[in-house]
Amino acid sequence: MLLIMSVTFSVSSFVIYHNVFGTMEEQIILDEQQKLEQTSHQLEYVQESVEGVAKQIVILSELQNLIKQSRTKDSFAALVSHDKVRRLISSYTNMQPYLSSVMVITPDGKTFSSNQYEKEFKPEEETWYQEFKEHDVRSGFTTLHSYLSSQAGWQSDVISYVMTFKDIQNGQDIMGDLIIHVDFKELIAKAELDDSLLKGYALYDRWGNKILGSGKMTLSYETIAANENGKYRLDNGNVILCNRSFADGWIMVSEVYSDQIRNKLSTMQKLFMMTFGTAIILLIVLIYYFINRITRPVGQLHAAAEKVRTGDFNVEVNINTNDELEILGDSFNSMVQDLQNLLEESVEHEKNIREMEINRLMLQINPHFIYNTLNSIVYMAQMKGDTDIVKFANAFISLLQDTLRVEKDSIYISMRQEVKNIRNYLTIQEYRYPDRFQIDYRIAEEVMDCEVPNVLIQPIVENAIFHGLAGKIEPGMLSIEARRERDCLVIRVADDGIGMSREKVEELLASDEEIKGKMRTIGVANVSKRIAEIYGDGYGLQIVSEEGVGTRVTVTIPYRRYQKTDEDRIERAEKEGPVEAGKD
Repeated sequence: MLLIMSVTFSVSSFVIYHNVFGTMEEQIILDEQQKLEQTSHQLEYVQESVEGVAKQIVILSELQNLIKQSRTKDSFAALVSHDKVRRLISSYTNMQPYLSSVMVITPDGKTFSSNQYEKEFKPEEETWYQEFKEHDVRSGFTTLHSYLSSQAGWQSDVISYVMTFKDIQNGQDIMGDLIIHVDFKELIAKAELDDSLLKGYALYDRWGNKILGSGKMTLSYETIAANENGKYRLDNGNVILCNRSFADGWIMVSEVYSDQIRNKLSTMQKLFMMTFGTAIILLIVLIYYFINRITRPVGQLHAAAEKVRTGDFNVEVNINTNDELEILGDSFNSMVQDLQNLLEESVEHEKNIREMEINRLMLQINPHFIYNTLNSIVYMAQMKGDTDIVKFANAFISLLQDTLRVEKDSIYISMRQEVKNIRNYLTIQEYRYPDRFQIDYRIAEEVMDCEVPNVLIQPIVENAIFHGLAGKIEPGMLSIEARRERDCLVIRVADDGIGMSREKVEELLASDEEIKGKMRTIGVANVSKRIAEIYGDGYGLQIVSEEGVGTRVTVTIPYRRYQKTDEDRIERAEKEGPVEAGKD
């Protein structure tokens, strides 16, 4: 194991070594490319600035009018026009420090210059001008050439921008050539490029003339211009970087020297190798320590898991490593405890289901002797003309029959049948508590054919009478309301009785059954528990009560149409899928 991990670490380090230093080499090249782009952007700004100044000058109507006036035979007027032109174009030389002078040459040979010391311009003697004209272009930059910059005869190197312009009035007649001389020293200052990693760099115009540069490039301009890639590697390992974003077809090229890159990376490589060697030694020591640290807790977990597999949940691991293994041990203990709790809950759930089944089976007992006895009482009351006893007994018989009848072992009845049972039950209670309460039914017709569990509302109504209205001195009000709210059936039973304390509410919800004398009845808590068992989370029973004010009990169950048989109910469930509380 130790050997495998050491070999794995060595191979991984070797791969990382090549990837990291390969990435660093690419980053160095990327940095050089960014430097080239920054320098190119500065030169582009000079190009755009010079071109912008030229466009401003050639459209000056004042300039063109003065040039036309200079063609007069009146020598004095011509001289005045010439001087005005010089002063006009001189104002533009102050816009940028690299604008040496501005000159206009007309087709008839007249020369207007912002430099008063400049001699008369003779196109045939200026090679740079002739070469530019041979290319037959309307505007652009010339090659590098000398320029007389002062009366003392000092020469300075410039690159000139030439633009042929026409009469703005008719758009046809050639007015002349505008020439702007750009100071080469200022241009070089804009083109400063860190060449510590470069074999050389150069700036070429559109015709392949080298404007400026440093060092010696491996490739010629023709080869560079033929390759449209912005970056490519030569056979000698050097990298050529090109920027072609210039106006007027300029290209700026730099050649990154591979030997310089390797020299820059050599120190880092040595440091990496030293770190790698130290790491190998530390790795061997640490692996031995951690293997022993890991295997012991893993063995404990394995032994505990075997006990759990055999059904022994009274097991606990004790791992104190202050790391992930300790967290894993704690998680294992929590998992075992959760499994044990889940098993106990499952047993309790099955127990509750069995108790509910027993209660349901008890309700299925058909006490024929009770019916026969009650029918005899009805017959005797009719013979004596006692209508109250007849009415009381008939309500009780109907309530017993409807409550205890369970069609095909189903625990559901329709809301209409449940309301009928409640009316019969309240008829009996009105005889027991005469003139003690009034009843307000608010049952929406659309819910009468809904499906509800059998004996759902009666325990709640019974609670309202016994714990609310019976203890009230004056007559009270009992309200029974049922309506649809989205996909839920909401039933509310409210009274204005004596109300209950919070403790009494909790006692009612905690007790499944109530013992009244020797009679065992289904309590409110049983209703709540049945709803939870049948429908799950999201549905249930809520009690809101205030002493001296009254009590309101709200039941929320799914809104479903009543199905007479379980087969119909299963078919409906397969079509509808699972019900979610409160969803539209």
